[in-house]
Order: sequence, then C-alpha cells, then structure tokens
Amino acid sequence: LAGTWNLMAEFNVYLRDAPSANYPYNVQDFSMAVSKMRKFLHFIQPENVFHRHGDFPPQADYVSLLQRTAHTLGIARTYMDCKLLCASFLGSLAVLTGGDCPVALFAFDRGDANNSSCLETPAALSELNAINEDGKMNKEVWEILSNSIGEEMVAFRISNTATASLLYGLIGDQGLEEALKYAAVPMDEENARHLLDCLPRKVVHQLVLAAAESVITRRRDLLRLAATYSPDPPAA
Repeated sequence: LAGTWNLMAEFNVYLRDAPSANYPYNVQDFSMAVSKMRKFLHFIQPENVFHRHGDFPPQADYVSLLQRTAHTLGIARTYMDCKLLCASFLGSLAVLTGGDCPVALFAFDRGDANNSSCLETPAALSELNAINEDGKMNKEVWEILSNSIGEEMVAFRISNTATASLLYGLIGDQGLEEALKYAAVPMDEENARHLLDCLPRKVVHQLVLAAAESVITRRRDLLRLAATYSPDPPAA
C-alpha cells in the first residue's frame, strides 16, 4: 500500500511537481489522483498479477497465489475507498465554503508540537476507537488506516490525519458504500451536501468547527456549515 500510495505522484503531474512549487496542489487535484488509483485497484484482477505457463506453477500453488492476491486487493480497494472518502470530505468543505483551494488550507499541520492536522481535535479524535456497532467493516483495513496515520501521506507532506479511519470506523462498509455514491470528482455543491448528510452529524459538526478555528479566511462560512450539522438542532 505504501508503494501504491507513492506511485500516485508519478502518475499525476500536479502531485509530482508539487515539491518544487511549495506543494500548491488543490483538493480537487488530490481527489482526482486518489480516484484514479482507486479505479485502477478496482479494475485489476488477481489473474492480472500472477500468470501461469503450462504446469508452472503447480495448480494448487497457483490457486493459493490467486486467493492471497484477491485478499490483498480487497484490502487495498477498501483502503483507497476510505482515502477517497477523506479526500471527498475535504472537497465538500472546500466547495461549500468558497470553492476549490490548496489541500494545505485544511489538511496541513498547524506547526504545533503534535504536528497534527487542523481537523484533529480532542473531541473528534475521541471517536477514533468507535468501531461500527454492527461490526460490518474490515477491521484489518481500519487498523492499517489507524496505525499508518501520518506515514503514508509523507510523499505529499500532508501531516497526521485520522479522518479516514475515524469516518470508516463509524460508518462501516455499508456507510462507506453509500457515501462514495456522492464522491464526485470534481466535487460540486449538490454531491457535497449529500456526502456530508451520509456521515454522523456529530463528527461532521466537530470537524467543521475545528477547521473554522484554523481556516480564518473561511471561518464565517465554516461556522455556518457547522451549525447545519449541529447534533442538537434548536427547538422549533
């Protein structure tokens, strides 16, 4: 997965050239790169990875290779699904508060001692270990997402972000499938609102409030958006 993640920079010029230009790529650029890699992983089949010539490898060994490859591809696909959800969440915040913007606006660190993203707050991170109640999620993927926070994104200088593991842990596979129906690339306002509506109101509210504290230029719009997803709507 680490190699696959790093390959995105090779396949997308706006990510590959970012280091020489102080990482200026936008949320939509990042979402497009993740979406393309996700489509590739959903397209490739185990038979494309390992081939057989004559009786080599032996049938039993070949079947074992295909089974293990199918398992690995399944993990990789769900992993990239979660990363697309995370990118689409950022895209939704951007498009609903003024339009596309550099990823740095939402996802880079704040320069504090913890090197954490502006979206990370104690309130949001307290939900990190909340596994989907029905258990209908791939816990292996969730553990990879949780244990690799801040590591697999080094290539793009996006600091520690728990958003992907946080959301996946709360909505599970069924919620992920539903949310990805609205992971439009490029993101638009209609899909952005549908995507946020698929997610737990409390977490959306907390993450948007956290963004409002750091993204000063969009603070008013972010606070308005956060109020829309308040877990305790005002009484009529």
